[in-house]
Amino acid sequence: MAISPEQPNDSLSSKEKNELTFPVLSDQGLHVAKSFKITFSMPQAVVDLCLDEFNLDLRKINGVDHFDLPIPATYVVGKNGAVEYAFVDADYTTRAEPVEILHILEELSGEH
Repeated sequence: MAISPEQPNDSLSSKEKNELTFPVLSDQGLHVAKSFKITFSMPQAVVDLCLDEFNLDLRKINGVDHFDLPIPATYVVGKNGAVEYAFVDADYTTRAEPVEILHILEELSGEH
């Protein structure tokens, strides 16, 4: 599943637009992200760029009154509810490698 800070209708639109085959949940207000301590406040220069150059108001999209976002993160949770793998990087262009995640899932399922 994916968790997005977007409002529920926008999360659904993202799922449909990107033809995702898994659930996309809404974390409006960043409650889940805050519990994982993976939120940050956008620098004012980036906020201005989003608003002025791209006409992108994240407050409206996310249904909040601030410019906070979650750091992209990937977690694999085992059947027992324990986090078996975590990847968090403040550089939003760096993401967990799919091959590594698949390897973790194979190990957890006993298929290695």
